[in-house]
Amino acid sequence: MYEEVSFILWTIWKARCAKTSDNKSFSSYEASNNIIQQINDWTRVSDNQSVNITVSNGISKIWHPPTDDVYKINFDASHINKKILSGWGLICRDFAGISYGLRGGASLAVDPEQAEAQSLLKAVQWVQMNGWRKIHLEGDYSNAISAINGKTTTIKWTTQNLVQDTLNILGSFEFWVCTYAHRDANHIADSLAKYARTQSICFSWFNNEPAWIKTLIQHDQNTM
Repeated sequence: MYEEVSFILWTIWKARCAKTSDNKSFSSYEASNNIIQQINDWTRVSDNQSVNITVSNGISKIWHPPTDDVYKINFDASHINKKILSGWGLICRDFAGISYGLRGGASLAVDPEQAEAQSLLKAVQWVQMNGWRKIHLEGDYSNAISAINGKTTTIKWTTQNLVQDTLNILGSFEFWVCTYAHRDANHIADSLAKYARTQSICFSWFNNEPAWIKTLIQHDQNTM
């Protein structure tokens, strides 16, 4: 019950802040959908404590930390159609599962592939801005990840420029790797992307993330 009340109060506070600072109003329907999404994310994590951690093809369903000198950035996108803003979400963590920041935003994309490529580009731009030199990028959209790793035929021409921009930035890093993860292992980035899409906002959190995100991060630390 405490978590549900926290989600409700936090959503109401955000809506009031948006009204005061940006003169942006949210309908009761939008607020209710946001609360339901957050509670569902928290419930999914709580219920997931006892489930099998691997799938039939051997891909782990839990988040694994990077080595002790590498930052791991999980990225994801949420797309409905090309006429509605898509959302992207990022989280950076170290070898202990400690968060070094979370980001999200909304932008137009022609399809899910382009939205995922946008989120990947946002991830490396964030890395560059923070001066991190060794990174592990992880997402759950195989086409974009395959393209970053050299198989450019896996993507459409509408995505190729985003992939090339990403590769240009990656070339300046000391070390990088980009791997595929099961969507359950990428659940925090997924939740951030959905939140950015449903709220049509950009955000950047460092030690000030809402309670529902803290719960998700703690869950990943508990299952490392």
